[in-house]
Amino acid sequence: MGAARDVLQACIENLTELTSRPELANDRLAQSSLPEAQRAWRRVVAPICSPGSLLSPRG
Repeated sequence: MGAARDVLQACIENLTELTSRPELANDRLAQSSLPEAQRAWRRVVAPICSPGSLLSPRG
């Protein structure tokens, strides 16, 4: 987790250097990372909610 946080912080700093408005850097980072975060979430959740698992809608 610490390494991921360091990379994220470096990305924010790099984007902030490109604009004088840090809030834009944060928005662009969020926008560009959201699709990958959604894919990662699906990869984690899919096995948990697969048919026959305890957490699947049909149990």
